[in-house]
Amino acid sequence: MQTRKAARVAAEADAQAAATHSTHQVIFSEDIFVQALWPSLDRESKRDLRVVCTTMRSLVDGAVVRLSSPASGLSPADLASALLRWRSVRDLTLVEVNSASMLKPLATAALTGLTSLTLRENQVSIVTSGALPDLVRMLGPGSSDADGLEAAAGALWFLSNSAEKQAAITAAGAIPALVELLGPDYWEDVQEKAAGALCNLAYNHAENRTNIVAAGAVQPLVQLLGSDMSSEVQEAAASALRALAVDHPENQSEIAAAGDIPLLVQLLELTFPEDVQRAAACALLNLCFDHAQNKVVIAAAGAVPLLIQLLGPDSDVQALAAAVLGNLAADNHENQTTIVLSGALPALLPLLGPQSPEDVKEAAADALRTLAANHAQNQTEIVASGAIPLLSEDYEADVQAAAALALCDAANDHADNQDAIVAAGAIPALVQLLQPAHSADVQDAAANALWCLALSADAPDAIVAAGGVPSLVQLLGLDTTENVPLAAARTLGDLADDLADDLAETGAIPALVRLLQLEASADVQVAAANALRSLAVDHARNSAAIFAAGAVPLLVQLLGPDVSSYAQEAAAAAISDLAANHARSCAAAAAAVPALVLLLGPQSSTDMRGTAATALRRLSLNHARNKAAIIAAGAVPALEQLLGAESPADLQEAAHAALLSITHRRY
Repeated sequence: MQTRKAARVAAEADAQAAATHSTHQVIFSEDIFVQALWPSLDRESKRDLRVVCTTMRSLVDGAVVRLSSPASGLSPADLASALLRWRSVRDLTLVEVNSASMLKPLATAALTGLTSLTLRENQVSIVTSGALPDLVRMLGPGSSDADGLEAAAGALWFLSNSAEKQAAITAAGAIPALVELLGPDYWEDVQEKAAGALCNLAYNHAENRTNIVAAGAVQPLVQLLGSDMSSEVQEAAASALRALAVDHPENQSEIAAAGDIPLLVQLLELTFPEDVQRAAACALLNLCFDHAQNKVVIAAAGAVPLLIQLLGPDSDVQALAAAVLGNLAADNHENQTTIVLSGALPALLPLLGPQSPEDVKEAAADALRTLAANHAQNQTEIVASGAIPLLSEDYEADVQAAAALALCDAANDHADNQDAIVAAGAIPALVQLLQPAHSADVQDAAANALWCLALSADAPDAIVAAGGVPSLVQLLGLDTTENVPLAAARTLGDLADDLADDLAETGAIPALVRLLQLEASADVQVAAANALRSLAVDHARNSAAIFAAGAVPLLVQLLGPDVSSYAQEAAAAAISDLAANHARSCAAAAAAVPALVLLLGPQSSTDMRGTAATALRRLSLNHARNKAAIIAAGAVPALEQLLGAESPADLQEAAHAALLSITHRRY
C-alpha cells in the first residue's frame, strides 16, 4: 500500500507536471519505487532513495518520470532506465561516491546504461548537471568496485565525443585517473573502457594527446596489446595509440620506443578479428605517416607481407592495408623495393576493379603512386603489370585524382613509360578530367599527369587532338587554388617548344603574364616565367605578344631582392630570351640592368650568375643605350670577377661573351 508521504509526493509531482504543460515531461509515481524497493532497503538506503527522488523532481525544468511497467515486474535495468530518463546522473554519481548502501548497484546499472544512449540532450544535461567531477572521483585510487569503475569509465568514454565535453572531462582531471585504470591491477573491462575514453579524449585534440602521453599512458597501452589480453582490450589499446600518434611526431617516436610496433604488426595476422586488424592497421598508419624512422621499424618488424595478405578478397581492411603500404613506401626507396618484391602489385591492381568500394580504389591508386615515385624499377614494373588501363578508368572524384597522380609518378622522368602511357590512350581521359565539372583536386592531378607526359614525342599531338590546350589555358585563370594554375603552367611550358602557335592562339600568353604578379606564389611565378620564356625562344611574334601583355615590368619586379632565387633566375632567363627576339622588349628591359648586375655577385648560385651574364649580353647587343646603362651599373668589373680560375668553365664562357658584347674587347 502506498504510504501517506509517498502519496503526497506523487500528487505534488503530478500537479507540477500538469502545470508546466511541457511535452518533454513525464510523470513519476513514487509508489512504484516504494513497492519495488522499500521493503528490502536498510535505513541508509531509504534515506538515499528519498534524496534521489526529491532531487530528481527538480531537474530539467522540473520534469519527472512516471514508470509505466507493473510494480511487480520492475528489474534493476528498468529502474536504471527510468533514472537515466530522469537525467539523474548527478545523483547517481553522488550515490556511487558517497554511499555504501544497497542503492549502489542500482546507480552502477544506470551509469552502465548510459553508454547505450545517444540523445544529445542527455549528454548535455550530464555535463550541465555537474556530474563529471563525480564520475572522475569514481575512478579514484583504492576503489575495489569493479562495476562502478567500469560504469564511470564507460560513461566518460561515451561522453568524450565532442570538443566541448572533451574540455570538461579533461578539466575534471580525468586523464591521470583513466591512465591509472590501464594498469595490470584492474579488470579487462575497466581497462578497455579507460583506453576507449583516452582514445576519444585524444581525438582532434593535440594538447590532450601530449598530456595523455605525459601522464604515462604509452607503456600500459602497449602492455594491453599482448597476446594474453582479450581482443576487445587489444582493439581499444590499438585505437588509443592510433589517436595519440595523429600529427604528433614526439608521440610517434615515444610510442615506437615503447616497443608497440612489433605487437601491432602481430595483430595484423589473419587469426585476429577484423576489428583488431583494423585498429592495428590504423595505428601503424598514423605511426609511419611522415616519420622516416618508424617506416623502417615497421617494415623490419615484418609488416609488409601481412599487409599484402590483408589486400585479399576476403579482407574487410583492404583500404587500410593499402594505405599503410603507401605510407611505408613514401620517401623510402628500400621500402618501395621491398613492397613490390613481396608481391604487392598483383594484390593492389585487382582492387581498382569495379567490385571494390571507392575508398579501396583510392587507397590502391595512392599506394601505386608512392611505389612509383622516383623509383625507376618500380615504375617499369607497374606499367608492365597492366596498371595503365586500370588507372585510366572513369572513377569517382577522389579515385580519379589518385589514379591520375599514379600515372604522373609512373611517367615522371621515365621516357619508356611516358611513351607507353600515351600509346595506351590515357591522354584523352586525362584531358577530360581538366573540365570545369571536376573538382580542383582532380584537375590538378590530371594537369600534373599531363605535365609528366608532355615530353613524350607523341604527347603534344595527342593533347591537341583531345582538346587539351584550351582546357589547360582555362585552368590558368582559376583563383580557387594555386595548385591547378601551377600544374597547367608547367604543362604548357613543356608543350611550348612544339605548340608555340597553338598556345598563343588560345590566349595562353596574357593568362601566363597574369601569374607573374607578386601576389602569386614563387612556384607559380617560376612556372609562368619559364613558360613565357619557352614561348619566346626563336619566336618573334610570340615575343611581341608577351611584351604587349605587359610581361617585361613584371619580370623586372621578379629580379628584386625580396623575391626567391628561383623566381629571380626564371625571370632573368625570360628577359634574356625576350631581349634576343624583340627590340622593344630589349629596350624596356633596361630597367632590369641594376638587378641583373647584382645577381652577378658571389651571393648568387653559379646558374644564376650565368643566366644574368647571358641576359646582360643580349640586352647590350646592338643597343648603345643599354650598353651605357650596363657599364654605368658596374657590370664590367663584376663580369671580370667571373673569369677567374675558380669559376666553372661554362660560367667563364658566359662572362667572356658578355664582356665582349659590352666592351668589344677580348679578355
